[in-house]
Amino acid sequence: MALAKASGLVTSYEFSNQANEVFVSNLWYTQTVQFKKDFLAKIASLKETITGYHRFQVRDALSNEKVAEVTAFTGSLEVYK
Repeated sequence: MALAKASGLVTSYEFSNQANEVFVSNLWYTQTVQFKKDFLAKIASLKETITGYHRFQVRDALSNEKVAEVTAFTGSLEVYK
């Protein structure tokens, strides 16, 4: 996550009992769908190793719109924008 923040892709993130969200910049929209899915899979894998849960949402930092998520039950990688 530090590398993603340093690159400007991720503006902030919060993983807690109440929130499981990653906020991304406009750089998100310039990436390919394959890159986005790989990015989601890597975060989900690390998060599951640390917490036991893989579910989280990716939101636009400016509009708060959900742009992607890893679903709770199946771990499906969903890219909306």
